[in-house]
Amino acid sequence: MATEQINNPILIELLKENREKLNSLFNFYKFTYPQVEKEVVFFYLSFIIEPAFNKNSKRGKEELSAFLLALYEKLLELIGKNYLGNSGRYPFFENKFIECIDQGNDRIFENSEFYISAIANAIFNIGNFDLPKLEPWLIKFHKLNQKAKDNKELFQAGKVAAWVSGMAQYRQIGLEIIRTLDVELLQIILDNSNIKNINRENFIARMEADPWLSPENAIKENSSPKKILIRRASGFVGFGGHFIIPPKVELLDETFIVSDNKNYFVLYADVFGSYLHKISEEVYLSLGSEKKDKIVSEFKISKDGKIQNSKEAIQYLPLSNYTSAVANANILCATSPYSHSIFVIGLG
Repeated sequence: MATEQINNPILIELLKENREKLNSLFNFYKFTYPQVEKEVVFFYLSFIIEPAFNKNSKRGKEELSAFLLALYEKLLELIGKNYLGNSGRYPFFENKFIECIDQGNDRIFENSEFYISAIANAIFNIGNFDLPKLEPWLIKFHKLNQKAKDNKELFQAGKVAAWVSGMAQYRQIGLEIIRTLDVELLQIILDNSNIKNINRENFIARMEADPWLSPENAIKENSSPKKILIRRASGFVGFGGHFIIPPKVELLDETFIVSDNKNYFVLYADVFGSYLHKISEEVYLSLGSEKKDKIVSEFKISKDGKIQNSKEAIQYLPLSNYTSAVANANILCATSPYSHSIFVIGLG
């Protein structure tokens, strides 16, 4: 392990002491990812690891050594997967990852391997899912970092923040986490100080019962009358969507499944947004094997694009001659022969 580009004396000492482990890690990742090059690794050693050592040089040697090994291994993996050193593919990743290492403070030394892996996964998944949502999530994450009692609580709160940022696949786990989440963390996530004055179980029960209910309205005992909402999810694969032809939607085992006859996805949707999780054809074929009771839904849709519930009806021409439409108790999903999107309809 070359140290010519490094000036921090503690880092130089630990590089020498851990030379054998570091070289073994490099050889392993070089074998796994042939594109890993020494020059790139040395660059990030001085660009990411050394600044972190400069900032935390008063910490114990054992703590810094564990941090070095964890971050060095993660850098090798990130370089190998083209998350680092290839800004054209994931231009958002590098700066945000460095930002989180720089602002990790005590958290990054509590369990370095866990923190570094978790934050890298979060940045990639949120940025890749919906880039404009990454910065607001990070602002909340840095605030949570200052208040959480440990890394476990920090990343549990981070999941809830990801859910309210639009990653609807975290809805169920998010509702479970907020049952016991510290009220200060919940205030940061929801950006609402009134949350400390409510009956939390009632709040959660209202959120669980209605996926279209916003936290602001769930706090209130009586919310305003609801209107039919129509949102689009995904689109053509050539424009960042998921489908090569206009998809169709089914309801199997109480789960919305969207497919284009080649790719299959579970659709998660609620007031915060929607998310498509890819599944294999084998998993798809295994669904819906048992007969279920007929679901009573709020919604009906007719071939002229008329959507209605017990209180109102609207005409929505893009769904005239819809190709598929299914509903559960709270959500209607429909597809059109003229669109690569899924139309997600609810009351909000």
